[in-house]
Amino acid sequence: MFFFKLIQIFGDPKSLFGAPIIQLFGTPFNLGDALLLTVGLYLWINFSSLATQILQWLFGSEKIESR
Repeated sequence: MFFFKLIQIFGDPKSLFGAPIIQLFGTPFNLGDALLLTVGLYLWINFSSLATQILQWLFGSEKIESR
């Protein structure tokens, strides 16, 4: 919510995130796509790491250290 309010200071968020940066394979790539890609990649890496740790714990191949 804070990020959205901060962007509203500089203008309309829809026009800011929808402005094309480059053309990739005939499709415009914009800031909204870049933000979505970054967040999605972050979540993918964290959840896959968590799934790996759970499987290792279930099968007893490695003990999980407390952080």
